[in-house]
Amino acid sequence: MTFKTAAAIIKPIAPLITIIQISQIVCGLVVNAIAVGTFFTTGECQIQAVTVYAAIVMYASYFYLFSQLFFEAQGSSKKSRKQLARELSRKISEALLDGTDEVARHLKAN
Repeated sequence: MTFKTAAAIIKPIAPLITIIQISQIVCGLVVNAIAVGTFFTTGECQIQAVTVYAAIVMYASYFYLFSQLFFEAQGSSKKSRKQLARELSRKISEALLDGTDEVARHLKAN
């Protein structure tokens, strides 16, 4: 199996893998939030403040980075933002102009 073949197989499932990683990071954030909440409310959780805060910073930074990776990968496979904005602007303009033509025809008829 060559690299190109492997890349062709992996490319369709890459977004799914990234989504799974992001959900794993969210679970890590939830577990640490529960640990902090339990520690501050009951004091029964056996954690150290340095450890849990470092874990929260780590998970939050990973969440940001993997989310950024996911959105950039999705955006690069599609049209650029500039092209998308241009196309959207044209569609809105056409809809508005078509609507004014219909309104003008309706007013002339009445």
